[in-house]
Amino acid sequence: MTLKAYASIKIPFHDVDIMEIAWHGHYLKYFEIARTALMQKLQLDWPVLKENGIAMPVVDVEVKYRKPVQYDQEIWVEAAIEEYSFPELVINYTIFAAKHSPEVLSLGRTRQVYVNSHEHNTFFFVPELITRRLEDAMAAFSAVEVHS
Repeated sequence: MTLKAYASIKIPFHDVDIMEIAWHGHYLKYFEIARTALMQKLQLDWPVLKENGIAMPVVDVEVKYRKPVQYDQEIWVEAAIEEYSFPELVINYTIFAAKHSPEVLSLGRTRQVYVNSHEHNTFFFVPELITRRLEDAMAAFSAVEVHS
């Protein structure tokens, strides 16, 4: 069972270069928008994590660019949890040319670790709040989808 969410993003002028193609660094922002939608759906958004003394910094990123994203194009970004058990949260990303399009423009992956935000050290276990929320979501849904 895969936990995933989607975000629809229309590429703004300030994200593109002179060729009207999105600068490669903005893809991480697009991933972040989809990941935020996923974490909000799971009730694990930043304010909840902060309140519970948990931070989840990104420690590794991979991006594979297949086709360019262009100015004014509306893309569909999927964020799907691959792994959440110790020692990290791994999320895979797919950028599609449009909603319901099979055309993949880019693929990505982030790795995040679980950190005690008060003491600034890495947890050597998955925090109970995260385990509970993800297991509850898996029990309730075959796939978590957010359309934004």
